[in-house]
Amino acid sequence: MKRDAVESVLKTLANANLVKRICGKYATTIPVISNKKAKLIAEYLEEPTTHIVDVLERRIGHLKAAYSKTRLSKSFMWSDVAHMIVDALLMGLPFLNCTTNMMLEMRSISGLD
Repeated sequence: MKRDAVESVLKTLANANLVKRICGKYATTIPVISNKKAKLIAEYLEEPTTHIVDVLERRIGHLKAAYSKTRLSKSFMWSDVAHMIVDALLMGLPFLNCTTNMMLEMRSISGLD
């Protein structure tokens, strides 16, 4: 590749926060972790993830309905994007808080609290 093309790609990656420029050089912003650390993280996240999946499974109809109201739904069917939307929700830390609030709300509605 020519230098200009490489620099253009690196700028695009930097704009997407996938790389950053440090002292005139580019470095990845994607964290690299060991298998041991990955296993610890997976163990730590197992319980909250199970709860999130449970909430998502029960609320999938709400997600589909919300998606159907977006401009994106005019170009892409739910079945084309559902995996990306659900993955994004599972990965988003703000969603963990939202899910916790939904779970607390459901408990109080069902008399479980």
